[in-house]
Amino acid sequence: MRRTPRNIVRDAAVPYEARPRERLLEEGAARLRDEELLALVLRTGAKGQDAVSLAAALLRRFGGLTDLLHQDSAALRQTHGLGGAKAAALLAVRELAARMEFARMRRGQYLENTKSVLRYLTRRLAGLQREVFGLLLLNARHHVLGVDYLFYGSVDRSAVYPREIVKACLKRNAAAVVLFHNHPSGD
Repeated sequence: MRRTPRNIVRDAAVPYEARPRERLLEEGAARLRDEELLALVLRTGAKGQDAVSLAAALLRRFGGLTDLLHQDSAALRQTHGLGGAKAAALLAVRELAARMEFARMRRGQYLENTKSVLRYLTRRLAGLQREVFGLLLLNARHHVLGVDYLFYGSVDRSAVYPREIVKACLKRNAAAVVLFHNHPSGD
């Protein structure tokens, strides 16, 4: 049986094992399950559910963290237990993760393989509601020079003009380029 750390105030109504905030501070974030970390972001539960139960229900409904964090504002707010504040907190977490990834790329890290390109672009394109065709512009060492969204489409199509692609590559003096587009459906 795990003992409650001395610096944690005992609450007879809620055992230490059921308090993710205290466990995170004492044991570290890596020791918490996804639903416990998500509960800390949500802060409160919903009617008849504590925050951890609500988080677990959201993870089941959306099939995990990745799919949950790829939802747009409207989809989140239409979900039982999520209002504007909780939806905004989830969108902020997604944006922080994307900015962290982008900052890491800007510090001179390079895209070493297709998995790193996919991870980078997935975070950049998450939540877009219409098709975008763009370029990931790289130098000779595959450091990110920038991302250009060249063409915006409708829900299911986007027009692409090769001349504009070449102009964008020359403008940034790119040695390599990754062409990409998204599917608003998430595919």
